[in-house]
Amino acid sequence: MKVRASVYSRELRRETNLYMGRQNDICGIAIVDSPLQLLNTLNMMETTSYGQIKWDLLMLEEPAFGKILFDRITSLGIFRKTYFVESAWDKLRNLQKQRIKWAGIYLNRNNIYKIWPDLSCDFSEYQYMSFCPAADFFVCNFAHFFNNTIKYIWLEDGMSSYANYGEFLQKGTAKDFARKMLRHNSGKKNIECQYLYRPEMANYGVPFERVKARFLNPDSETARIADVIFDFKSNDMIKEKYIYFDNAFAKDGINTNDNEILRTVSEIVGKDNLLVKVHPRNDPSIYEGTGLKVNKKNYIPWEIYYFHKEMLENKILIGAVSTALLSPFLYFDSRQQVISLVEMLELDKMNEKFRKLVIDIKKIVMKQHPEVFSTPSNYKELKDVLEEVVHE
Repeated sequence: MKVRASVYSRELRRETNLYMGRQNDICGIAIVDSPLQLLNTLNMMETTSYGQIKWDLLMLEEPAFGKILFDRITSLGIFRKTYFVESAWDKLRNLQKQRIKWAGIYLNRNNIYKIWPDLSCDFSEYQYMSFCPAADFFVCNFAHFFNNTIKYIWLEDGMSSYANYGEFLQKGTAKDFARKMLRHNSGKKNIECQYLYRPEMANYGVPFERVKARFLNPDSETARIADVIFDFKSNDMIKEKYIYFDNAFAKDGINTNDNEILRTVSEIVGKDNLLVKVHPRNDPSIYEGTGLKVNKKNYIPWEIYYFHKEMLENKILIGAVSTALLSPFLYFDSRQQVISLVEMLELDKMNEKFRKLVIDIKKIVMKQHPEVFSTPSNYKELKDVLEEVVHE
C-alpha cells in the first residue's frame, strides 16, 4: 500500500460518500459472521440499488472474525450503527447440542436474549435485513417475531449457496410442515430476492427473484475498504508457487482423508515450494512439526489477496473442496487454473449432508468448467496435471 492504513482510513471517511449521507429514509441491518459475508455485503451496498438504504451492521463473532475487525469497521463509519455479539456461534452450538430445547427455540422470541444477552439492536426499526445463510437465517426468524414486515435480501455465502437449500424452500413436505409448526421458517416468506454471483449454477429453484451479483472488482471501493479492515500490506505477498487451501473438516466433525491428500501434494511439489493457506477457523499451530509452510495471517480472507491479482500470477491453486478454492472463478470471473482433489476425497467417511454438497459442487461447478478446474483422481494423475500446468 502506498499510504499507511490510518491515513488511508481517514481518506476513506472523508472522500467516500458512496455508503454514507443517503437521502433515503429506509433502514436496513446487515447480518455478517465471516469475512466473505462482509465483502459480499459491501459489494451489494456499492453495486446495487439497495446501497441507497441506510445500513446498520450486526456482527456475530466467530473465532476468525472478532472484536478487532469489528472496531476497525466501526471506525470507518461505513455503517450508520454497528452491533457486536460476542462468541455468537459458540453459544448457539452449545444450545444445538440440546436437541429438545433447540426444537422449540422459535416458540418464544425472548429465547434470543437467553442465548445472546448482549444483543442490543432493535429489529423493529428496520425495513430490510441482508443475510447469508445458513446460520444467519437463525437471526432472520427471530427478527420476524419483532417485525413481521421486514424484507430479506439473501446474499451469497460460498459454495453451499449453490446446492444446499432446495429442501429448505420446498413446500408441502413433512419437514416443511414441522418447520411451520415450530416456526423454524417464519421469515422465509419475506425474502425479496437472492443475489448470487453465478445464479445459473444453483441447482434449486426459489419462489422469489434471483439476481446476478456484480463480480468483485480490484478497483472498487469494496476492495479499498477491505484492505483497511483486514490491514492488508504489500509485504503480505505470497512467494511460494503452489498454494494449498486446507479445510475445517475436523472442526466440523467431518472425517475424511484430507491430511493424506495434503501430504501427497507436498511430496510431489516439495515443501519449500508449497504454502498452506489455513482455513480461518483452523489454528495454524496444527501444522507445527510437519515442516510445511503456513500462512499464519489466516484472518486475512483469500479474496483480499485476489483483489491484488498481480501477487498471484504464475501461482498454482490446489485443494480438495472449499469456497476459497472456488472464489477466483465464482466471485472474480477468473480463469486461473485450479487443481481440485475432490476426486481423491474419501466421501464415504463424510456425513450424508456434506457428502451430497461435495458431489453437487463437483457436478455443477468443477465438471462444468474443465478449462478452469482439473480434478485428478489419484497420485499419478495429480503428478501429470501438475507437470502439464507448469509446462503451460
